[in-house]
Amino acid sequence: MRNSKYDKFFILTKLEQQFFQEFCDKVISLDPAIRFAGIADEDGKILAVSERKGLKPLLTPEERAQYAITAATRQYT
Repeated sequence: MRNSKYDKFFILTKLEQQFFQEFCDKVISLDPAIRFAGIADEDGKILAVSERKGLKPLLTPEERAQYAITAATRQYT
């Protein structure tokens, strides 16, 4: 976890982005029943997403972003 006064401005490196994306892709490949995998930071900002191909998503990107923010907020309350 980053620990500086600039934490809220951090940008993922290409290596971090690649790692998170590969992780989500791996989760999707584990079981055909898994439709979606995503990683969000502690503020609910979505960092990586993978969806099963051929399926209609249950949430729009906007709904998914709001859900991630709500889940992150719920964790700290």
